[in-house]
Amino acid sequence: ETDVAPKILGQSSDTIPLEAPKYKTQKIDTSVGIPEDAEFKSTKLKEEISTIPSADLSAFGAVSQDAKLNMTINYIAIKSTALPDILEFNFKTEMQSGLIQDNQYVVSYLQYRKKGTSDAYKEIVCANKKGDPASAQVYSYSGASDLASGSAAVTGKKLNEAPTGHTANTEHRKGFGNDPYKSETVNGVDSINCQAQLDINSKMDATTFNALFASYDVKAGTRVYVDNLSTSYKTLKDLSYEYSMTKPDYKFGEDYELSEEPQPLDGFNKYEPFEMSDFDASLSGKGFVKLEGNYQMVPNFETLMWQMTFSLEMPKQYFDPTKYVIFYGTYAPTTDLTDEHTITCEIKLGDVQSANVREYSKDFAFDKATATSRLTSSNAGALTDTEGYGRNYNPELYQLVETIGGKSRQNCAAITELPPEVADTIVGAKFKVKKFGAVMYDTESSQSTTTGVQTSKEYEYSMPKPEGSFASLMKPKDTGVKDRQLLAHQEQTVPASNLQTNLAGSIKQKIETGFEINPLDENAPDELVFNFDFEAPTAAIPKGS
Repeated sequence: ETDVAPKILGQSSDTIPLEAPKYKTQKIDTSVGIPEDAEFKSTKLKEEISTIPSADLSAFGAVSQDAKLNMTINYIAIKSTALPDILEFNFKTEMQSGLIQDNQYVVSYLQYRKKGTSDAYKEIVCANKKGDPASAQVYSYSGASDLASGSAAVTGKKLNEAPTGHTANTEHRKGFGNDPYKSETVNGVDSINCQAQLDINSKMDATTFNALFASYDVKAGTRVYVDNLSTSYKTLKDLSYEYSMTKPDYKFGEDYELSEEPQPLDGFNKYEPFEMSDFDASLSGKGFVKLEGNYQMVPNFETLMWQMTFSLEMPKQYFDPTKYVIFYGTYAPTTDLTDEHTITCEIKLGDVQSANVREYSKDFAFDKATATSRLTSSNAGALTDTEGYGRNYNPELYQLVETIGGKSRQNCAAITELPPEVADTIVGAKFKVKKFGAVMYDTESSQSTTTGVQTSKEYEYSMPKPEGSFASLMKPKDTGVKDRQLLAHQEQTVPASNLQTNLAGSIKQKIETGFEINPLDENAPDELVFNFDFEAPTAAIPKGS
């Protein structure tokens, strides 16, 4: 940073056409589906399950089992302004095996419009040939009259013909792939599925988009056609119901998972080294046991956590994956050192899923001399959930990992939710960690051991204080539903030897300029963003450049 004679790798000039962002969604490639890198969340709006008594199925012959219709409506929110959301309609027909023949068509229809209005219905006809998912078709219509069996609109019509007085359109389409159209037989019952989807392209237009979220009246039903040329059918059932659409908030995905950022606070962090012979008289070498206490945050849900993370590090040959380790820590407020709380975290070495967190009251002090791996009658009464500790969802906090110098480290964590308003009241409160340590067991059922280590000191700490209040610290992040529209791209390549003589390869410099937009949030400004990328052989840019 003190270099006053840097090497110039090239310079270019260009113009940037500053065009207004285009608030328009793209079409989803139905052969691929939702892109792998897109974050999305499916919410069930309605599930309507209707049973048809066998006595009502006489048109299908001798029937001994009831039939069932399952219609589910889902809203798929895609965290991207470049892609539409999806309203998904799933139909599932279950009937006694053999009543519907292979190559016959199961046709489900659904009409919906805003509750209490006389608007034209938006309509779906989803037709699936039993045993041939690739032949499934979705037809989209609009109209005012009923599509129920026996109605004038469908009388004399083939399954692929527009109902009388109804207009065909392209609003609804098939779902992705063949899986939503599969037929299968289980325990003497045939299941035939069908799916239709509606792309919510209006999500880029706030007024139109917001108007979608309301209650809807629905008319639906299912019938069976011998083939796609037939104008007659057998009726399963017609039904009516309602569903409501709630506007998504797009608060999901990576930005909304448990995060250690921001981490502006210093918590409790202590470790003690030990001779391996102190852990087990038959061992040699050195190790250490460590306890950290700090805040973890889920900012978008305004959730604050206090986490205790234990670690045991030793020469890796002493970590036997058939054994168990219990970490423990005992603390008390300095205002009453008898009011002890002990947190334990036990785990089978290297087995992330086996981790188990327990909390004990002052009536039981966990230490090397009295350690037990499972509850006994003498300490069962000391179990408590006063502080609400449990295990963290993050598997990395329970892994057995190799470190440096031929050592390995086993971690284990206990976490509890701490409401921000409570956190503000205990800022500066003083606690004393009276002891912490780790005890190892040969088997899951062992009740005592002499293999373990415990700290030799007591440690005081104060609950850390943030800059400002916890309420401001936990302010939700931006929803992150931003997409970039590229305005300009500049790129130039120069030989790597321009930087260092005899260096092979090339150096590439790129500058991209674009708008980041979020029309889904009226309070989120558009941003003009400049990205600079520099690619070069590793030898050309040693660490510290």
